[in-house]
Amino acid sequence: MLLERPTEIPSIPLRTTSKSTQPPITKARTKEAIPSRETDKQVPTSATSTPVVGLSGMENVYKPEDFSGMVNQANKKIKALCESVYRYAPLNVAVLEHEILFGNDPVDAKKQLNDLPPLTVQDAKFILDKIDEISNQLCLCLDFLELVRCLHPDSQFRTAAIEATNKFSIVLHELNNDDRLYESMKRIDRDSELMNQLAPLDQHCLQVLKKDMEKYGSVGQLSHHERKHRLIELNSMIGQYVAQFSDIVAHHREELSHEFWPIRSISSSEPMLQHLRKTYPKLFKSDMEQDGNELISVHSSAKKQRDGSLRKVAYIASHCADPRALNVLDELLEARQELALTMNKPSYAHHALQSLMVGSPEKVIRFLDDLSEKIKPQAEKEVSLLRQEKILEEGESCDHTVYAWDFDFYKRACMNRYVSESSVARMSDYLHYKNCLNGIYMVCEKLFKIKMVEVPVKAPESWHDDIIKLELYDTEHDVYLGDLYLDIFYRKGKIGDNSNFCRQAAKTSIGQKTVSVLVHNIQSEYLTMSELLSMFHELGHAIHTFLGRTPYQNLSGTRVSVDWVEMPSQFMEHFAADFRVVSQFAKHHRTGEPLPKKLFDECMFPKKMFRALNVQNQVVYSMLDLMLHMNEHKNLNISTTQLLYRIRAKYHSLPITQNDEIDQLHPISYHGNLLHLTNYASSYYSYLYAKISSDHLWFKKFNSKDDPLDSEAAASLKRAMSYGGSRRESDILMEVLGEEPSPSFFLREFME
Repeated sequence: MLLERPTEIPSIPLRTTSKSTQPPITKARTKEAIPSRETDKQVPTSATSTPVVGLSGMENVYKPEDFSGMVNQANKKIKALCESVYRYAPLNVAVLEHEILFGNDPVDAKKQLNDLPPLTVQDAKFILDKIDEISNQLCLCLDFLELVRCLHPDSQFRTAAIEATNKFSIVLHELNNDDRLYESMKRIDRDSELMNQLAPLDQHCLQVLKKDMEKYGSVGQLSHHERKHRLIELNSMIGQYVAQFSDIVAHHREELSHEFWPIRSISSSEPMLQHLRKTYPKLFKSDMEQDGNELISVHSSAKKQRDGSLRKVAYIASHCADPRALNVLDELLEARQELALTMNKPSYAHHALQSLMVGSPEKVIRFLDDLSEKIKPQAEKEVSLLRQEKILEEGESCDHTVYAWDFDFYKRACMNRYVSESSVARMSDYLHYKNCLNGIYMVCEKLFKIKMVEVPVKAPESWHDDIIKLELYDTEHDVYLGDLYLDIFYRKGKIGDNSNFCRQAAKTSIGQKTVSVLVHNIQSEYLTMSELLSMFHELGHAIHTFLGRTPYQNLSGTRVSVDWVEMPSQFMEHFAADFRVVSQFAKHHRTGEPLPKKLFDECMFPKKMFRALNVQNQVVYSMLDLMLHMNEHKNLNISTTQLLYRIRAKYHSLPITQNDEIDQLHPISYHGNLLHLTNYASSYYSYLYAKISSDHLWFKKFNSKDDPLDSEAAASLKRAMSYGGSRRESDILMEVLGEEPSPSFFLREFME
């Protein structure tokens, strides 16, 4: 595929104000010993920033009407690039080879093939550079449009972005099925003497581009026109289903951010619901929908109530998907399965995983099964602890089973024995967002010798008053890396999860720098520990994005295997969970008092308790994602929700059903809220896979040090991230660790 979308994160919407304003940011720090943007070598005398010209620095793009012009301009460039490559593939070599073997005139076909002039090294490098530039033009437009579609607050911008995306996506799918582009690369690949003369980087780029196009199945084969047209159509449909699913999930999450949660999955006439409304009238409210039906909502605090039935209703409200999302998910899975079958793969999972380190669905299943067995004893101990709390609370005669909706309530009871709510509140006093940002700057500089400098945001490039802009410099190699925008505060309508959104990947052959957006949903100026951990996780993605600089855009940044891309981000979480690091920047927002270690340890304790049950959640997500894309629900002739129940029963110690009438009529369907099904299709397991590798690195090289911020220890990881996608991911991982990753380091984190 010419455009392999960055997969490290779920696509996150970018919201922009139609009236751009200067965001309030802290004063830019002095850039001593930082190379100049213009020369990448000279040290500037002041912290000035090159002017930007449009949204997130996109040149000449200010308003919705500009999107169509941007796409048209890119299309013109792409057509010219294609024509420059076509002269190296004047014939369909696959047709000629078939004619030689099976045709009526093999002699003529062989003559035509032999008459093709041999390619030179310069020809090969020209072909690779132009095809990579085609990919670059696609990415520059589509990634920008996705950013706007997801985050811009103005509906005119979002609508224009959707329309431009739909128009340009057709170009993308046609290019990914372009036989002449593919054959130009095959000519290089067939010439062993020529391949031996190419640099390893060029050889690798060729294989990546060629295999990406082969994922679409029609290139290099004797495809019927109808089959090729259907592949293009399917990929376009998949893109549209992904956008629809994301929008529905975003709306559902927006509803759950309110004080009252709609209970659309349970009828207002349900006896249990009527009983609860009479018993707890202040915890429910009634509204009339546009269709005239009554909509009952439950207060979010119901999940904390002693009454298990109340907690169950709150759980159903928050974990039952919008029926529209489930319908779109069915359509998405069906389209992906048809795509796989059209490409002679048994399932979409087989198609998607063939290019990853793990290689096949069967290996993922073995990995998850093995991990599940290893954590099960600890999970049962954690359930036993919760059960004891439940019996203490409800009496010996209660139902001893601990259900999913019991978890938060009795977990809190266990936590209260060790951590007070006042301690959690006090901890946030030390985590003002400015302190945390300074901590990020400090960690990057000490660990990777990357300096982050806050600079003013020009009005045309900003999409909200809170946006902060950073320039990144690798002081070790005297290189200006690019610009990072921070969009860290929660806003109504902001779609998706926390993420690093690469808007422009590096391409050193033309001096193209990285532009990325770090997106979070922090609720206030004072972070929680969970928000701090998440910020460091996305920081790992951002650093990887900026360090991965290659002559080929298609190999830069995080355009790598998804089961490798999560490793640096998982690794960075360790620094946010280590007092030796956090104490260097966490100060009381009023007094400046250093963070007390006792308070930190107290607030980190909840992160360590019930870790096995949390891992079981990840195993269920991973296995469900995999099985859905193996078409298992169709093979078993069951719904996606029924498949969730089967997987949950096998891999999780907390059931989501009591097998009562409510469960039969209103089953849990939280997979319909899992945004990762859109862009992590078949590969959600990568979080756990990468966690094992990241823990291995942490405990082997960093945990025992007096100060983990050791640039020498981090040198191998920095070097590994700088490769981008220019090497095999399994080789990169082996270089970082020096050995095969072992789950023993991951398992040592579990508490008794």
